[in-house]
Amino acid sequence: MSQYPGYQYPGSQYPGSVPGSQHSASSAGWPASSYDPALAGGQPAQYPSADPFQTSEAIYPGAANQPTTSKSLTAPTVLAAAGLAVLLLAIIGGIGSSVTRGQFDATITSLPDDQAATVELDKGSTYGLFYSDGDDAPDCSVTSPNGDDVTTKSSSSSTKVKGSKLFTTFSSKESGAYTVDCSSASGVSVGEIVAPSSAKSTLLSLFGLVGAIIIAIIGIGLQVQKAQDVHDFWKILVAGEETITFHDDDELRRLGVPEHQLRDPNYVKASGRIEGIDEFDDRLFRIAPAEVDVTSPQLRLLYKCFWLACEDAGYDPRKLPGRVGVFAAGSDDFEWYRRTVMNPASFGDAYQNFTLATNHFLSTRLSYHFDLTGPSLSALSGCSSSLLTVHLAVQALRSGECDLAVAGGVTVELPNGGGYQWTDGMMLSRDGHCRPFDADASGTVFSNGAALLVLKPLTSARRDGDPVYAVIKGSASGNDGRRKQSYTAPSEDGQYETISAAYSTAGIDPATVSFVEAHGTGTLLGDPIEVASLSRAFSTAPMGSCLLGSVKGNIGHTDSAAGAVGLSKVALSLKHRLFPGTLNFSRPNPHIDFEATPFEVSSTNRPLDGDQIRAGINSFGVGGTNVHMILEEAPDLPETDDPP
Repeated sequence: MSQYPGYQYPGSQYPGSVPGSQHSASSAGWPASSYDPALAGGQPAQYPSADPFQTSEAIYPGAANQPTTSKSLTAPTVLAAAGLAVLLLAIIGGIGSSVTRGQFDATITSLPDDQAATVELDKGSTYGLFYSDGDDAPDCSVTSPNGDDVTTKSSSSSTKVKGSKLFTTFSSKESGAYTVDCSSASGVSVGEIVAPSSAKSTLLSLFGLVGAIIIAIIGIGLQVQKAQDVHDFWKILVAGEETITFHDDDELRRLGVPEHQLRDPNYVKASGRIEGIDEFDDRLFRIAPAEVDVTSPQLRLLYKCFWLACEDAGYDPRKLPGRVGVFAAGSDDFEWYRRTVMNPASFGDAYQNFTLATNHFLSTRLSYHFDLTGPSLSALSGCSSSLLTVHLAVQALRSGECDLAVAGGVTVELPNGGGYQWTDGMMLSRDGHCRPFDADASGTVFSNGAALLVLKPLTSARRDGDPVYAVIKGSASGNDGRRKQSYTAPSEDGQYETISAAYSTAGIDPATVSFVEAHGTGTLLGDPIEVASLSRAFSTAPMGSCLLGSVKGNIGHTDSAAGAVGLSKVALSLKHRLFPGTLNFSRPNPHIDFEATPFEVSSTNRPLDGDQIRAGINSFGVGGTNVHMILEEAPDLPETDDPP
């Protein structure tokens, strides 16, 4: 028996399993277990074709895995070498004097020769300019309705497809009339660049435009302390509520905490416990109760958040369209390992339990249960894991490996409650409060929770009428290497390089960012280093022009789920044009001179004003893997009656 008797439930041979799990699979009427022949009636499973490329969108196998071609090579040369010319003609068969199908939108506008032209364009899309005459790319400029020059990228390859060459791309930040001035050229056309399928992605990579595809966040499934869904979470942020639980001695005694620890002045009686981890609706998920018994609380919570995220996006979790990728992260719950993996009982054996218990199999369990055929992987990089999973999901969507992606992370470590032992100089908070960037900060408080986000190319989301919280414009990841005091220490240089790479590859000036959701753990060492690295990356931004915050002041540090939880906060802030105040901030950390930086920490909510609101988010992991992501508010979409 666990030393925490409060986690043993009647009717189960495993402490911590759900009530009612003593019912057999046959009496519950559930489908056979995924691996137990006895429950399956001894019948082998029937598997579909193992070839993931036999779909209407896959023109040839392996397209998504082709290497990016050097821009110094022309498209005809590469395609001839690969023997794919005929296939590419099938993909883009309608291309004549202008590009009309395939990876480009059907509405292509030919511009008048030798003069400027005005074209009506939609907000939040990526467009390309093409020309058909002459050997040299024309000199063109694109001006937005506000008079800003929005030309962002030129192609040095002059890639040619049946007489039309792509030479410039730009993004439309607003809807309206754009002026395209190619006054010294003829045969120029403009067209929208949309998301590729798995085969079309190769052609887009030849143009060097895969990174220009904008990804939309269309659904969020989230559970943290006192929040059963994303709407509860937003209410907590707007209200400035701290959800950390402070336990009394009687409650701690019931959890099995010994008396000597209760009297220890360094024992902090606080935790980021999450409600409902002992509850699971096996009928809704159609999982046999015997299997639920040995399914880790992390995987159960991930199942719940997956369902919530799909419903939030307006989809039936069991009928997701297209190839769906799953990218998830999770922590190690050693107490659960001890109960199930180290002590196998009547259901299955140790390895079978292992696949339901550890963070290795979180993504593939979701893919198997919901019959999802896109890429499925678990990523582990410490505290940055779940923002890393979103970064990887964005890359998979842009390369055409999947049409829809679900990404994020989970942390449930037992016991779900109780306190912790504080040690001077370590990362845990002295008083149970996380105080990002504050003078009284003494460390962080670890919490249980999870967040999954549904991602889709913006053009596809708009076509399908999906709700959009915000869009992802770019991201980057990198590692500190040895440029720091120790393995667990942060590195200013490593963080700076990752943050700068995100803006460089996205073609975005950091000075245009309204706020940054920081890693912000409330440590005296980590917070100043993070502000220093951000200040270097945002060197073009005016002093005090960018708000800085951290959700950890509200809910603590959700470890492997922290990046996805923070990203959910950013998406909600962009949707509502409101920056929630940073909780537990009153006086700035004395090691941070905010007046000499572009950043301001506000303890109160602030409205976000401007024509186009952008945000950045940091997530840093022990071991040095850093991730930064850039988001922008969603383009104008038709009004709906859906709640925010």
